[in-house]
Amino acid sequence: MSSNVKISIIIPVYNVENYVGRCIESICNQTLKEIEVIVVNDGSTDRSLEIVDSYRDLDSRVICVNQKNLGVSAARNQGINIATGEYVTFVDGDDYIEETMLEEMYRMAEEERSNLIFCNLSNQQKVKRIETVHYETSEKCIENMIDGEMPRTACGILFSLKLIKENDVIFDTDMPYGEDFLFTIKSLLLTNEKIGVLSKEFYKVEERAGSATRCYNANRFREILLLNQRIQVLLESAGLFDKLKEFLMKYYLQNILSSVTNIVMSEEAFSIKLTRLREVKENNHTKNVLNLYSNIGVNRKTSFKVFLLKHTNAYFLWFFYTFYRKNKG
Repeated sequence: MSSNVKISIIIPVYNVENYVGRCIESICNQTLKEIEVIVVNDGSTDRSLEIVDSYRDLDSRVICVNQKNLGVSAARNQGINIATGEYVTFVDGDDYIEETMLEEMYRMAEEERSNLIFCNLSNQQKVKRIETVHYETSEKCIENMIDGEMPRTACGILFSLKLIKENDVIFDTDMPYGEDFLFTIKSLLLTNEKIGVLSKEFYKVEERAGSATRCYNANRFREILLLNQRIQVLLESAGLFDKLKEFLMKYYLQNILSSVTNIVMSEEAFSIKLTRLREVKENNHTKNVLNLYSNIGVNRKTSFKVFLLKHTNAYFLWFFYTFYRKNKG
């Protein structure tokens, strides 16, 4: 491995035998050659490790690390520990990237000595795409991510490895949801440099029916509570909470409504669904967000959902959500 590694690419892998080959090939075929490809096998039980090993045998830039199944955050942290590049980026094992992505992101980072560079993701149906190449402040990037105008992720982003390592920025291993969003916020809060923003859809997301982001999760409310709390602590410590409060309340509301959908559409018993819905309704965080609802700009459909959450019991909340989903489908 050359000591002149410009970018370390970290790929957490868990049971993605049908996709990991495409992922690694898309990285090894990059026009930027001074890279290292760190694949962290997170206890896969399929042929993923065998496939990764075959690419390691073909390309000396591919490094394979094995660990027991500890989760995506632990896998990414392991990759950070051994990374040696000037910059680091993260690619999920079932995704892939365009062949000029790393070269163009590296060039932009070097032009202004930026600590972070963003690009578009291919599945941003509900996210306003970045339309022009430009530079932003870190505060504006945080605002745009919270407001949904930039992807809330760590993928499709180039990070200064020096920034990450010197400040001990890691992925929180106790967070099953939103850990990558939190990681990026932490990184943005550490830099006053210009943040590069590229308009191209370099990062291609594989939409799998069984992937974590596509499954209904009845525990989502407790997970988003933890995420919301940690985001708020970070922004309060940076003196940004009051300035971004309106965006945060809108984001919190979206998370709460999403958790209701996850409960209703989960495969749990009806009685358990009602218990979980009552937990959402009676939670102080929910009440605080709903009390501030009048100051949040939302559409008519969202307004109706808020009305249901505030003024109906758990049974009617379940009934109307179920009726809406069936008629929508």
